[in-house]
Amino acid sequence: MTARSRTGDAGLLLGHLRSSTASSLLVAILVFAAVLATALAPRALAALGDDELRVSLTSASPSLRDLSGTGRLGVGETTPAQIGRLLERTDDTILGLPDTLPQPLRAALGEARWVARTPSSGAGPPVAQPLSTVLALAADLRRDEAVEFTAGTEPAAWEPPDDIEQAAGAVVPPIEVAISEALADRIDLAVGDQLEYSPAPLLVTGIYTARDPGNRYWVYLPDLAIPTVSQSSLELPTLRATVYIDPQSVAALPDQFASGRITAWVPVDPTA
Repeated sequence: MTARSRTGDAGLLLGHLRSSTASSLLVAILVFAAVLATALAPRALAALGDDELRVSLTSASPSLRDLSGTGRLGVGETTPAQIGRLLERTDDTILGLPDTLPQPLRAALGEARWVARTPSSGAGPPVAQPLSTVLALAADLRRDEAVEFTAGTEPAAWEPPDDIEQAAGAVVPPIEVAISEALADRIDLAVGDQLEYSPAPLLVTGIYTARDPGNRYWVYLPDLAIPTVSQSSLELPTLRATVYIDPQSVAALPDQFASGRITAWVPVDPTA
């Protein structure tokens, strides 16, 4: 009997169908796998990109990650009431900034912060030091969130004579300031000490430390916590630091704050 007669037409047809079905099934599996890979690969790559971005943002310094900038306070009026309103408007504007930004960025933003500072100016400590001291004055409406006092009290608002220029030769009341513990240790200052300064002496009423040294606040305002010392050849080292005043003292120092700057930042949460 021949192979044809043993298999028969039906057997050949069944064998062909089996072979065709197996090939079709293989093609279908390959097509399904290709379509699945095409659909899932972009999502996988996007997830990988998100993870890489999140790691990069988490490891980056807040100064590179956050929304930040500098500007001018724009002091024009000098009465305490007017300065108070100016500080409130500035505060409301900066704190309201995150709400003006689109999603998804807005959901990743924290509470905005800002501090106004004067330009630095030479200061004379009560005890002679083998260095030059240069200080700036800072006004922060939320200072208590950043520091805690270890000695003394908070500075009060400065009330200068009506015409300080004509008061030359007369006793000018000092500007009360709070200084960091690191600055006090570096140039041997204590509560009650005065430093020569213009337009009036600085009276140390309080000494503070940072509540949280790791807070991003100190990334933007490091010299409020720790003074820096630099030196050029053939010159005395120069110590630079910033000290706090009462925000209402801005009313008596309009020129200084008008020529100074605001430092503002909005924290960005990399996990968002």
